[in-house]
Amino acid sequence: RYAQYAHFKIYSEADYYKLEIDGYEGNAGDSLNDPWYGSSNSPFSTYNRDNDRSSLNCASMLKGGWWWKSCGRGLNGLYLNDPQDLTARQGIVWFRWKGWDYTLKKSVMMIKPRTFVSGSGT
Repeated sequence: RYAQYAHFKIYSEADYYKLEIDGYEGNAGDSLNDPWYGSSNSPFSTYNRDNDRSSLNCASMLKGGWWWKSCGRGLNGLYLNDPQDLTARQGIVWFRWKGWDYTLKKSVMMIKPRTFVSGSGT
């Protein structure tokens, strides 16, 4: 499964590393642009830099830094042995694919410049 975005931008420290993302394509569902739990236009939050819109500290509660909006989920979280563990929200959750109660074993996030040209390795 994959989610690919045509536009991906991270702002400066002065803007709390806000994420701007758009142009979804893929077969995993667009969890990053959900109006309630998505990450687009959200600042990056960690346990000691609570920049999310929630009254809770999402990064602390969900065990990972991310571009939180309302303590949804993202690609950072605990590795849980049981994909349907009751603490699944502390795991890696991509809710548009498997819902809130399923945690992934791993995730990969790859970023390349829009003008990327694949070379021959020389």
